[in-house]
Amino acid sequence: MPARVSPSSALRLCSRAMPLPVTGGPALSGLIEITRLAMMPGLTEKETKMSLKNTKKNEAAETKTPPVAKVRVGLVTASIWENKTDTGTFHNVTFERRYRDGEGNWKSSHGYNAEDLLALAKAADLAHTKIVEARNGSDE
Repeated sequence: MPARVSPSSALRLCSRAMPLPVTGGPALSGLIEITRLAMMPGLTEKETKMSLKNTKKNEAAETKTPPVAKVRVGLVTASIWENKTDTGTFHNVTFERRYRDGEGNWKSSHGYNAEDLLALAKAADLAHTKIVEARNGSDE
């Protein structure tokens, strides 16, 4: 059973709708467009979910903030993220390892082999130092 379409979803449908050739001025043209949209089948539940999912992705991409600092040791990078809340500022660290695939393109991985562990440990140590300096208000 098709899902009901909210007014905001109907507005998004306008971008998919093709205008009909109409004579009689903008008022008549608008009335015909509204009538045509009302006669279109509503979005299915799957289409509605996909539309909302894509909207959330776009909003997330627009509001994404970069890390406050990055530490690189060899091919391992530690990204330091700052989260400000009512109870204070917190820091999180994510790690990635860069490598080249068979075609020579750079890729990222979050898995580490035995040879990467020392670089990972050093990146974690340097990231910790930067976070402690930030908490103490030092820029050194």
